[in-house]
Amino acid sequence: MKLSNKPKTQDNNFHYPAKFCAKVLMFTNAIGWLAAGLLGAKPDAETCALVFLIAAIISTCLWLYMQSLTVIVENNGVLGFDGFGRYHFVKWSEMEEVQPFKVLWMPYLKVNQLWIPLFISQYQKFVKLISETAPVGNPLCKELLRLDRQRRRTSKAKFTNRS
Repeated sequence: MKLSNKPKTQDNNFHYPAKFCAKVLMFTNAIGWLAAGLLGAKPDAETCALVFLIAAIISTCLWLYMQSLTVIVENNGVLGFDGFGRYHFVKWSEMEEVQPFKVLWMPYLKVNQLWIPLFISQYQKFVKLISETAPVGNPLCKELLRLDRQRRRTSKAKFTNRS
């Protein structure tokens, strides 16, 4: 099934940034050490090695999974994932309502069944591509531009307060 005439290149693919994935790795390692401590494991070399190995395996799996979650902007809509990591394609004309929400303090936009992370790599490029590709009045484009103006005002106010 061909979605559009636009080739799938790095120019229209957006994913979780490496910093976020690194934080996930550290978090799962910390959870592993906490679980080992709560289970009363003694900090001998074998226990430490086992906890580290399990945490490393879980972290690597999570990192690989998160790197696979990509948002792709097409000429006729957006291909992205839902809360369970399943991919869906939503045409521009089918986008009715955009709802901002957070999962573990991380901001997302919910568009129909898509979850679009607002901390994706190359965020400004993503907003620009959406505003160039989406038809006039598209709810996703409106919300992204509103949030972009809000971010700029907030960062400008922070910079002004430092002076």
